[in-house]
Amino acid sequence: MKSNITKNSIMNQRQKVTALVLSGILSVSSSVTLIKTATAAPINSASNVTKEAIKVSATRNLPRSVRNAVIRDLSRRQGILPANISIVESTERTWRNGCLEIAGPGELCTQALVPGWQVLASDGRNNFVYHTNNNGRVLRVTNRNIADNRNNTRLPNRVRDAVIRDASSRLRVLPRQLNITQAQSRDWRDGCLELAEPNRACSQVIVSGWRVVVGIKNVSLVYHTNESGSTVRLNRTESDVNNKGLSDKAERAVLRAAVSNTGLPVSQLEIASVQQITVDGCLGLARPNEACTKIAQPAFRVTVEAGQRRLVYHVLPDGSQVRLNLAASNIKLPQVASDRILRRVSEGTGIPVAALSVVNIESGKWEQGRNSSYIWKVTVGNEQDRWVYLSNENGESLQLLAEGLPKAARNAVLSKAAQTAELPQKDFELVSYKRKQWFFGCEDPGTLPACTPIPVSGWEVSVKPNNVRDAWVYLVSDNGSQLKLVQGGRQDQVGSNVNIPINIADAVLRDASKWSGRSEDTFRITSSQKVTFPNPCNLTFNPICDRSYRPTPGWNVTVDSGLGAWTYLVSADAKIVNQDQTPALAPRLAEVIKRDALRRSSGNELADLRVTNIKLGNSERFDAEVTVSDGMQNWVYAVDKESTRFEYLPVASIPRAIVNSVLADAQKRAVAKVNVSTKNITGAEQVTWKNGNLGLNGSSTTSSSVKGWRITVAVGRERFVYHTNNFVGSANNKIAFQLNEDASRIADGVANGGVPIPTRELPPALTNGVIFRYATTGGIVGRTYETVLLEDGRLIQTRLDDTNDSERRVFRLSIEETKRFEQLLKRQAELFQNVTYPAPSGAADYITYTLTSEDGTVQYNDTSSQKVPDNLKVVLKAWNDLTATTLSNR
Repeated sequence: MKSNITKNSIMNQRQKVTALVLSGILSVSSSVTLIKTATAAPINSASNVTKEAIKVSATRNLPRSVRNAVIRDLSRRQGILPANISIVESTERTWRNGCLEIAGPGELCTQALVPGWQVLASDGRNNFVYHTNNNGRVLRVTNRNIADNRNNTRLPNRVRDAVIRDASSRLRVLPRQLNITQAQSRDWRDGCLELAEPNRACSQVIVSGWRVVVGIKNVSLVYHTNESGSTVRLNRTESDVNNKGLSDKAERAVLRAAVSNTGLPVSQLEIASVQQITVDGCLGLARPNEACTKIAQPAFRVTVEAGQRRLVYHVLPDGSQVRLNLAASNIKLPQVASDRILRRVSEGTGIPVAALSVVNIESGKWEQGRNSSYIWKVTVGNEQDRWVYLSNENGESLQLLAEGLPKAARNAVLSKAAQTAELPQKDFELVSYKRKQWFFGCEDPGTLPACTPIPVSGWEVSVKPNNVRDAWVYLVSDNGSQLKLVQGGRQDQVGSNVNIPINIADAVLRDASKWSGRSEDTFRITSSQKVTFPNPCNLTFNPICDRSYRPTPGWNVTVDSGLGAWTYLVSADAKIVNQDQTPALAPRLAEVIKRDALRRSSGNELADLRVTNIKLGNSERFDAEVTVSDGMQNWVYAVDKESTRFEYLPVASIPRAIVNSVLADAQKRAVAKVNVSTKNITGAEQVTWKNGNLGLNGSSTTSSSVKGWRITVAVGRERFVYHTNNFVGSANNKIAFQLNEDASRIADGVANGGVPIPTRELPPALTNGVIFRYATTGGIVGRTYETVLLEDGRLIQTRLDDTNDSERRVFRLSIEETKRFEQLLKRQAELFQNVTYPAPSGAADYITYTLTSEDGTVQYNDTSSQKVPDNLKVVLKAWNDLTATTLSNR
């Protein structure tokens, strides 16, 4: 009898242990998610397992380190004494990934086999299942929905209230319906609480705060806060919000589009609703003249709340396409702006307004030039084409963009117009464009009817140079290969934005022509201002006047002379016309510098010279720059206005058009691919060449002497010596210059086998505030790491394909260290010539190093490191010494 009782007791104990093990296994199979910071939770709170039974069933093979790690973690999280925790069951396992087969929302797991253990722990009332690695240093529990009660009790009320308030607003539920399921104190790595937004700079300071999880039913929100709760930010990646299947990629695509459409930061946007829809290849939102694939594909209709605006988007599940549903959104372009834009398109194209419509609107901020600011980007279209305008609030200021014009056609027109006007392309404004079939060839009437014009499908494009009254009209093919000018092309003497009486303009141009001996067509009036002079003597630039107030109406007029800007003061009746600023100088100083200029020129009279410009400066030696001119040539002097002390400035005296041409040629020839400016001009000397060949060997275009310049440009180790002509200001006086190769010092190529890097493969230029970038890429892993040094001493290291930016590290160097390294880069500027030292044929799995300064880029790799110049090795050593200690401190 006693034996039967003992057997029954043992069987009961075995049944209880078996039940515990089964409950643990079932729990593992039914719960396979875990938020990134794991919290232990009871699996079966109703289980009545005695401590004695638990101890009997514990596995003896479980490593002590794993056992201790599980007990320590469970004790800390649940507030249970370690003595009251026992191990019920342990099974040796090999997990299929680095997350131990328990991945959190959005967590990326390394695909590697991880040996470890599945452990069932208990405090005598509740059971807990852990997954660990083989030494217990990595462990996770299977249940994600249990609160850390000990941490929750420490959460400040003000933080709790702030989180509940935000969650209540987002989920549209009452605060009392929400529960805080987790609260953990955290030290965030930056001022954005580790939730940086695109284009937003985050202060690199440690911010103490909280990570709080709040939820209701199947929805949970993860918040990052500061210590006081004054800053509360939603972690969208970790939050589990029921968006009806909307993926993270689709959500990000929609929010990026909303940022572009509204100009608001992501923090001020909220996804209000998500609806599953079926669309065609154009997402059900076809644009004018767009052929849409007739397919039925799943998509989402997403509504975004942005302050008082509501935007509705159609987006594909993978976020690869997203379009604004303008009709369903409440972005409202003012009617007056819409009417003006439609009229402008109609006037430029001849298309009736009724055939045009607004097909897209974006609101934001666009800066164009110094004084133009726009808040709307409006796309107008018909069945075939579209035109994109930037507009201010009411459409009074409009700028046409070239987004609807083929790029090749646009580039061909601007390039030709710039060449004709001898102006940079940025000085041209796009006025209008429209489709047009035109005919190419047979321009000579004498060839007809034998010649047959070729029909061309293309465009009629109108552009307008700054300060020109009428637009220039070009006909151009779609690919830009055929082009001809049909209207305009000559610079007007009065700019289109200048409002000046004809008698004033005539008086100014007549004086400029008579004094300089040049045709009036050489000049252009660029600005004018109606003024009232307090005394007639002010018309003579004379700073010394009697004190009587005799108001005299007149004009202040600026003329582009080809040599520079000339200022005229003119009386209202055009009887007084003055351009000479000589009276503004002390008489003796004016005479001294004029005599020096006369000596340098071929003139015979001081009266032939005028002071055309006085520019005050802050030089320690001189207090002004004075330009003396005879209308064909300038001489610029640094002067002391209180004495006769002066210094001739030859570089400043060279005509600007010649300077630009010479510097552009030097930059193109130089091995060092750096920006070349007037600072690179190391010598400038006025000369008279014996013939039209500018003093160089070869056949001469003319036997008469030519006045000009000998200009030396230094770029890195190279020196380029140019012979040029002199004045450039009219169609009959073109720029002429030649390189004196015998006097120049030109590099044969890049040293040690370096080759130029193709332009398309060059890394982007450094942004403002960055002084150096060091990137490594390749090797067996193939990852790219980038380290940048900022002017303020910050050293930032990132991995370029790190979507979560989890490997970003920020350090700070001293200002002295940063300045020393910056000075070293300037001394070694000639290294950064956009060259690479390539690997030998057959090399593989090597690492490529790319160094970029403000002067350019140099690149080498493991296999070519011995070929690099010695001064590059100096830079590398300085960089390694500067960063080795800092970057090794993790």
